[in-house]
Amino acid sequence: MANILAQNSIRYNLDTLKTETHALIVMKAGHFLDCTQATSINGFILNYSQPANTRIAFLFTTGDTVDNSQMYAEGTTHGGAISQDTARGAWFKLNSGGYAEIVNTQSLDYESVINEGNTPQELAQILSIPAFKGYRVRVAIALLSTDFNAAPSVSLLIRAQNNTQQTIKTEYSPFFEFGDNAQIVNIIADTESENSGEVLIHGDINESGNWELINSLAGKTAKTLQLRATLTAPTIGTSTAKINKVSIIHSTGTGIINGDGVCEIVSKTHNWYKPVKHCRVVVKHAPFDESSMKVYASFRPQPVICQNETLGTGDDRFHTYQLRNPHGINLESVKVYYDGEQIFSGYEVNCEVGRVTCIPPAGVLVTCDYQFGWASENWQELDFMQLTRKSDYDESEYYLRVDEAGYICALKIALHMKTGSTTGEIIGKGTGQEKTFKLAHRVLDGEINIFSNNQTLNDKNFYTLDDPQYVKIAAPNGTTLKANYSWVSETPVIYEFHSIFSE
Repeated sequence: MANILAQNSIRYNLDTLKTETHALIVMKAGHFLDCTQATSINGFILNYSQPANTRIAFLFTTGDTVDNSQMYAEGTTHGGAISQDTARGAWFKLNSGGYAEIVNTQSLDYESVINEGNTPQELAQILSIPAFKGYRVRVAIALLSTDFNAAPSVSLLIRAQNNTQQTIKTEYSPFFEFGDNAQIVNIIADTESENSGEVLIHGDINESGNWELINSLAGKTAKTLQLRATLTAPTIGTSTAKINKVSIIHSTGTGIINGDGVCEIVSKTHNWYKPVKHCRVVVKHAPFDESSMKVYASFRPQPVICQNETLGTGDDRFHTYQLRNPHGINLESVKVYYDGEQIFSGYEVNCEVGRVTCIPPAGVLVTCDYQFGWASENWQELDFMQLTRKSDYDESEYYLRVDEAGYICALKIALHMKTGSTTGEIIGKGTGQEKTFKLAHRVLDGEINIFSNNQTLNDKNFYTLDDPQYVKIAAPNGTTLKANYSWVSETPVIYEFHSIFSE
């Protein structure tokens, strides 16, 4: 790729300037064409547009251990005999018989797919695909245009057939990505089954290959999660097994409230580039009893984008360059370039004084992109509008109208837990045997004193349950029971929230 530098004047005619637009689309892990239940794959259903000066190409992979005799035509070699290890997860194209041919370049990029992959015309001629049978197939598609006025497009399906009656079906979800410090709180499945039908749902954390029933995953940390559902309907015509919905409840971050305090959930900071006057937020959460919640929006002045600022020319020596706009620099926005090519290491940025330090090679032009003018956040509370009760959660809606248009860059949910103490709370009468009583509050750290007719009850005669608002007591029949204890409100749980902004 040639670099055109400002210090060297170059004149050119637009009609002689070569331009190119390209794209590489790869199915994410967990997304695939599912051919595991098919007895035959009878070609593709292709819908594509390929104008002049454009190209389209395809590659495939199973990502599984494969049966070489099925995937590869008899006698096929690729630099020698195709081993089981070589075939596992390899990217391949298809020959005219629908068998796999491993391509030379396995580290996919746009050029490798466009140069080594199948064309749409080749795929349209394939009437049987034994290489796909029994597997989950991922697809990579490369698109190329050398004309700004022309763009290719494509959609691809397969013709799959199953000639056997099925009473068991397995379905896989996409991969759910949670990020760091995420914990699975609960997984709730809404299923239906009749006449010996059965639905089993397992989960695989962090692509470990260890599938566990979802009711055993609560409390485990996970960066990624994939679900696998096995549906069994043994009697055709009468048995049913159905999944309506699966909800994954998870927490991200390390915010913890210990007693009376506030935990804040803050969204990622965004720069919307347009001022807004209206903000509406809907929060989906567990029902609150004594805890409470407030929602805030952050406003700040619009930051400024600086692009292609020239810092200097390299000479293989250590340099510290001063940026022209040193105030309020966003570290994540800083990008450094050598002769127009971005570098990703070998430099340091001091946002406090606006300086870039690096050792550029001799003769290269050092340039920089960054944003500046980021000011302190000004949090404004949204007004509570309404609470909607659902079957297993609540929805709270909040609204804010901004008198002067401003730039909202983040949202914050503040969850407030309360603590207190109670003395002499009357909780009921003794029955002469163990009985469970509900308290007015939740006991803090299990510390509680029970009195029977104003006499301290032996602590061997009572204990709090897993839900600390309940205590089991064995006391003489008819005696009045009272309690002294410190309490804490319920732990607030936020399932999700979304926001709507308007000008």
